[in-house]
Amino acid sequence: MLVLDACPLCRTTLKEGAGSCPGCGADLAPWSNIAAITASYIGNARELITEGELEKAEAIISRLSQLSDVDPQVLASLQCKLALACQDIGRARELLSRVSPAEQPVLTEQLAELGQREMLARELYNQALTSARRGEYVRGARQMEICVRHFSADPALWELKLKLDLKCAYYVRVYADLRALDKLNARPAAWLNLESMLPPV
Repeated sequence: MLVLDACPLCRTTLKEGAGSCPGCGADLAPWSNIAAITASYIGNARELITEGELEKAEAIISRLSQLSDVDPQVLASLQCKLALACQDIGRARELLSRVSPAEQPVLTEQLAELGQREMLARELYNQALTSARRGEYVRGARQMEICVRHFSADPALWELKLKLDLKCAYYVRVYADLRALDKLNARPAAWLNLESMLPPV
């Protein structure tokens, strides 16, 4: 939790719960309230990441620095956790060095696990591509279904999955594939009106 440990005006060290600054006499209530609100937002952002509400978490994290002086390591930790949840390996790796040393081992382990999941997804993608070239569409669709469970942040994976699901007439999955591509803002222009050509499900 964020604690007001120094006077925002004169930087005199404060005792916990101080109502005024012993150095300059400033009323600390407004800053204490801001610190409490900031701590609440940090907690909310952590919960939202855990619950998978990543857009809401991102909105809070992007505004945290506007509320008060947030510890840069706390902010980096939230940003790194959000990047991991979004499967943004490059961004998570970039932020890792800014996280507190106490948190680095856990986040490093999560980053390594995400990298392994991405590699497995790439292997399944290649296997599904081979299956598709052989005309084994059902097998390829099955491989892609497993693939995107391991790693879902790459539009190329969803594009192949969509093509195979179309070949197999798995229309419920096709609709889900399109929603996934839309969420990634990556639907190809050729498929903008695909729903109008599909049977309702």
